[in-house]
Amino acid sequence: MAITRSRRRRNGWIVAFLVLSVTVTLFAHQVSVVAHRSSGVRSSENSSFVALANAVIASDNSLDATLASLIRGTGASTRMAFLIGLREANVELASIEARAALLVGPTVSGGLDQQLATDIEERSTAYAQLLAFVAGAMQFPWTRPAPPLPGPAQVVLATTSASWGSARHLLEGMPGGATLAPLSSTVATLPLTNDLTALSTRSTFVLTRDFRIAALAIQPAPLQAPRGTLSLPPVPSMSVTAALDNLAVDTQTVIVTFTVTSTKGASSTVTRSAIIGPLNSVGLAPVTLPLVAGESGRLTVTATGNGVTRTRTYALLVAPPVPQG
Repeated sequence: MAITRSRRRRNGWIVAFLVLSVTVTLFAHQVSVVAHRSSGVRSSENSSFVALANAVIASDNSLDATLASLIRGTGASTRMAFLIGLREANVELASIEARAALLVGPTVSGGLDQQLATDIEERSTAYAQLLAFVAGAMQFPWTRPAPPLPGPAQVVLATTSASWGSARHLLEGMPGGATLAPLSSTVATLPLTNDLTALSTRSTFVLTRDFRIAALAIQPAPLQAPRGTLSLPPVPSMSVTAALDNLAVDTQTVIVTFTVTSTKGASSTVTRSAIIGPLNSVGLAPVTLPLVAGESGRLTVTATGNGVTRTRTYALLVAPPVPQG
């Protein structure tokens, strides 16, 4: 009986040991699986962040280089090309801001996603201020007023570039990690005011305001007459409109006056105004001017703005009334 009990006890210990061994093995396996999955998720998150972050950084650096080349005078050969370059940079800035908002997602090792998103947001504000400052210095029309000085914005670019310089290494050696690209700060080191003052004196960058009266349209249509003379049928009024061309790389406000003066001294004047973008054209709304059948006089159209005046004058002949038969 004693032997049987001893064997049973030993067999029980063996069974318990086997059960414990199996349990420990299964637990270790599950821990390994969970750890592997966790490592895989973190690797995926980190690698996705690296790809997105480097793309945003590359765009930011490209914007920095573009703005620096414009300011140095190597990025555009004419005033219009400079304005186009600034506008393209402004569009790219909006794209960078939109993509930077996507950087913050599942937590990235070291909190780099939040730091880079914050840095890019601060840099975007600084770039917007610098673009406005450059546009103001060059007397370009712009979407926002220029800051009084560029220094504060340049400091932001320099400090964010420096702080990112060490943080960008935090993902090295981690699952899916890599060394992230640096943020450049070329514009931060430029003497902007001096560079832009020198640039604005170049012959192809000097602002020269000019415009012209491109065409006039008269209703009713004038009859055949010598050049410079408007011969109209016996009507009580005429409709006149003008098309203007802005010949300057700047937005201009132009005031246009339409005046009919008869040989008897009577006159009538109507005024229109227009805001014309750089190298653009605009057609004014028609004006109605009274006429007297059988009288003669002149039509004068005068456009003024920014110290420039352009005038067109026409002799005006209105046919006498048609006798009623």
